[in-house]
Amino acid sequence: RDELGTASVTLFYRNDGAPSFDTLTMVDNGTGGDLVAGDDIYTAVLGAQPDDTIVEWYVSASDGSLVRTSPGASDDLGGQGANAL
Repeated sequence: RDELGTASVTLFYRNDGAPSFDTLTMVDNGTGGDLVAGDDIYTAVLGAQPDDTIVEWYVSASDGSLVRTSPGASDDLGGQGANAL
């Protein structure tokens, strides 16, 4: 939660080892897999993946001026080198 409100939440994902991330906008409007609108729980739904696929991902949230990622950046330059699988 952010005292200024959340302007946007984005899921970055890729098959483990792929060179670049795809993105999905996460929603809190009661659609697209989100159960309750306005509860500050953001949701995105990935499509089906082949068996044994490992998906690397992180989430980026912004309040319109500041951005936070989870897991956090892995270096002082903001690189996302250590993400969730």
